[in-house]
Amino acid sequence: MKYSFTLLILVLVFVSFQRKAIAQPTREDFEKMMVVPKVHLDWLKENTKELTTQKFNTNNSLWENQLKDIYVKDAEGRFTKTALFSWQANNWDTVSATNYYYQKDASNNVTGLTILTYPYYATMKGSRVNYFYKQGLIDSAYVEDIKSFGSSTDGYVLYRYNSNFQRVLDSLVLQNGLIQSRHYWYDANGRCIGQAYTKINSMNTLDTLLKEVVEYSISGLLLKWTRFSSNGTALYKSDENVYTYTPSGKIKSMEYFSINGVKRYSYFNYYNNSDKLVAMVKKADYIAAGANEDSIVLTYNQAGQLDTAYSYWHLDTFKWKAQPPFRYIYEKLTVGTEPFNSALAPINIYPNPVTHSNSLVNISVPTLQTETSCSITITDLTGRRVMTKHFPENQSLFSIEVGQLERGTYLLNVVTDERNIVGTRRVVIQ
Repeated sequence: MKYSFTLLILVLVFVSFQRKAIAQPTREDFEKMMVVPKVHLDWLKENTKELTTQKFNTNNSLWENQLKDIYVKDAEGRFTKTALFSWQANNWDTVSATNYYYQKDASNNVTGLTILTYPYYATMKGSRVNYFYKQGLIDSAYVEDIKSFGSSTDGYVLYRYNSNFQRVLDSLVLQNGLIQSRHYWYDANGRCIGQAYTKINSMNTLDTLLKEVVEYSISGLLLKWTRFSSNGTALYKSDENVYTYTPSGKIKSMEYFSINGVKRYSYFNYYNNSDKLVAMVKKADYIAAGANEDSIVLTYNQAGQLDTAYSYWHLDTFKWKAQPPFRYIYEKLTVGTEPFNSALAPINIYPNPVTHSNSLVNISVPTLQTETSCSITITDLTGRRVMTKHFPENQSLFSIEVGQLERGTYLLNVVTDERNIVGTRRVVIQ
């Protein structure tokens, strides 16, 4: 269970067929302690920079674009942007885009993380976390929830470590005084083998909401991931993943069991003689034992890099369709080629405050790439959009007439047409 407050990013996803988009990373992913293997389509997405999903039109015998997922990382492997596009009227329409901005100190520690999400209706939501270090370890964090009408503090996080400098506790202290915590424990090899989520209730006693336990092989491969949930009085075993591996240590299968040990579905990976993954099969055991649901067949280019994946859905319980209804065009994620986002770009506004007698606002964005077109949106403090102006490429200096707006305080947002968030500034009309 993740912390139950609005730090988590909500992403609106519209899909034209039965496929969910990958969850957007949050602060929780940035601080993740337990890592479990990815299978099936999640594995494909984890290793991609761009993944285009196409559906086969049987009437016209051609492939048609459906969705496009974008994942950009910086030189240190951290996400700087994720985006989802939907193919509409011969163009890619932005469904959502999330940008990640990091700040670092002289020791290369991340001292700040800002996450901003623009859903398709261009209302900014997100979170900002400021980290504070002591002796090279994160000691505390200051958390804000960002809304379209400004920032509001949600709380702060305290971190605690054992004598081996392993994190054993982080506690979120909310403004209302409630405390939500995560506890971690480790094996003799230093691997995190469990975590529990707790909170202090209104009676000032500790409630354990969720517990997760993992088991490793002697060689360090994850064999079992078990989750326990609370029914209000005690913990019960809610579900479990069981993994097997090839002799070379690659995932061979993952089986998911629900309450009472009932197997709901399973995944199987198949490799060629060169130990390359060539097929990923999902079986819907909740329908019938061994029932096929989806098979993804992978192809590689001459350089041996993953090129295109074809998805064969089942025709009935045990037979595959002859023509794959979906395919995934894949571009490999290359870490280390993307720029490091140190902070939101500087935006200069003048004059500010502005008056009705001198109501032309000038906006300068020196770092804006000149080949990028952008939009400038002004919202009032309730989040209501009162003005939007579009500007063509080759500009970093803009002017907007605001004399028609009422006196008050507004937020000015600069966004590129690719939904990259450049920055937000306050402007006052007197």
